[in-house]
Amino acid sequence: MVEHRDLYRYAKARRDNEFIDYDSKDIAAKLKQAKEFEAKYGANDTSRGWIKWCTDINYRKREWQWRQNIAKWHANKNKI
Repeated sequence: MVEHRDLYRYAKARRDNEFIDYDSKDIAAKLKQAKEFEAKYGANDTSRGWIKWCTDINYRKREWQWRQNIAKWHANKNKI
């Protein structure tokens, strides 16, 4: 369960447009899921991307920045 101070931290980060990394347990669970998929079905672009995302904090940060810029572009284009 998320504690009150964590909710404040996330709200502040969202307001300040600041990257906060995901919980290490969630990342480890996703990495395990991707590796199990590769063991069962073989590697593909999606599974390799998830493994890269799980093992590289800079990759996660760049992916987050990309999503933020897509949202800004969409908001500007549609005058939201």
